[in-house]
Amino acid sequence: MRSINEQELNHVRKMLERGIVQNEGTGLLHFTGYQNTTLYDWDQYFEGIVQLYAGWDTKYMINAIKIYLQYQEQNGFSKRAIQNGYSGEEDYEMVKPFLSQLVLLCYSKDGNLDWVDHEIFVRLGKSLDYWLFVRDENGNHLSKWRSSVETGMDDQHERGGVWKSDFCEGVDLNCYLYRECLAYAKVCEYKFEKILAQKYRKYAEERKTAVQTMWDEEDGFYYDRDERDGKSIKVKSISCLLPIWAGISEKDQVRRLVYEHILNPMEFWRPFPLPALAASEPGYSPVHLEGDIGCNWRANTWVPTNYMVMHGLMDYGYRDIAGFIAYKTKELILKSGDREYYLTETGEGTGLDPFWGWTLLGYFMEMEVEDNYNPMKIE
Repeated sequence: MRSINEQELNHVRKMLERGIVQNEGTGLLHFTGYQNTTLYDWDQYFEGIVQLYAGWDTKYMINAIKIYLQYQEQNGFSKRAIQNGYSGEEDYEMVKPFLSQLVLLCYSKDGNLDWVDHEIFVRLGKSLDYWLFVRDENGNHLSKWRSSVETGMDDQHERGGVWKSDFCEGVDLNCYLYRECLAYAKVCEYKFEKILAQKYRKYAEERKTAVQTMWDEEDGFYYDRDERDGKSIKVKSISCLLPIWAGISEKDQVRRLVYEHILNPMEFWRPFPLPALAASEPGYSPVHLEGDIGCNWRANTWVPTNYMVMHGLMDYGYRDIAGFIAYKTKELILKSGDREYYLTETGEGTGLDPFWGWTLLGYFMEMEVEDNYNPMKIE
């Protein structure tokens, strides 16, 4: 098991220094892994973990939360991509439900939430409620994505749809919401709002139960659901492995996911696991297909999704498999450098070059397996 050394840690610190930019609308400094200075939603959470490993304080994470909340509309909506001087389709996409989880990450470093005043606290709740209720029109406790771009897995439109499709009840989204409800409940407790905390724990349990209805017993897999007809969207995406990470799956379900899918060389156990799509999918391609936009989430390996699955496997006792995923993820970086994502079949780096965003997590994964440490735990 390789662990991060001092030279690699210093490299990570130097890379992070490139990412400090100022948001024009608020004047606040924040971190971004992107040369175009865009503030992205779930990126902040995973990049925040790297910042803590680098010895940084929490100011850039806190500022990211404040920026999203200052852009918040009356109904709780905040756009997912906040870019200086930009306006476009992404303005209609909602910030992913990671804000309260990011608050807890800050708490893990600071030991207090003094900066969470009444306005911030209320706005965190409004952001979560937007997802829980505005995006759950049929009241089945499964919220929906607007498009594949909003999922963050930009070109997986066969499951998430194109711009403003509004039909995909995502397994990934509802796993995020389960954790976000638990995280906001913890924030409520820290702010002495015990009744409110109980309410959001109830919402979390409702999500957990609903995600389990997305399990396909015959295939041994979770599938997204089409809100329009209630049918499963039978696309095997890495996003549908996230009930393991969220702690929603039963042990027997995890066993099937591991042995029938994760370790299946015809699906996710490719030369550099884990691809964003199973190799059995028609859309498994190292390059964009017709109609694709954004980054490639097909025959490509991304560090943050490997990171989530790795921790889920650790939690369920599959430490050896988790360790191998960590090993192969680090191998990608050592082979091809700090890139936005990598070709699953060859390990070749692609996307932004260099990339100082969430890919840097790959330097720390083996260490976390070795130490049995999970910075994402919601106690």
